Amino acid sequence: MKKYMELSKRENQLLGVVILEFEGTGCEESKGKVESILRQNAKEGDVIIYISQNTYALVLYKYGVFFAGHFRRKVVDSLEKNNIPCNLYIGFARYIPEKNISAEALVYEATAEMEKDKEFKKKMNIE
Repeated sequence: MKKYMELSKRENQLLGVVILEFEGTGCEESKGKVESILRQNAKEGDVIIYISQNTYALVLYKYGVFFAGHFRRKVVDSLEKNNIPCNLYIGFARYIPEKNISAEALVYEATAEMEKDKEFKKKMNIE
């Protein structure tokens, strides 16, 4: 991640981090399919990082978080198309080189946004 941040700063390219958490028995039973869906929807140059049981980080290089909303829709559509009953929570963070933020802080920011998404969906009973 730090290398991508340095590259983004040096080449003046956009960079974003997306934290995704999948929840539900369908996700756990179809983990291989879920990971395949992530790979299919990532663009060349993106990096998918497995964090924990149902949580992944996606480093979006060259287009930052502008693509993130579209990415969410594509992943949700792919889950539905493959009949994988799964709740998806996503948080985004944009890297701004002038802020001099650490990789850890960027991931923390995206994780906090993901937790807000999860809290909102559960509060509103949106699945």
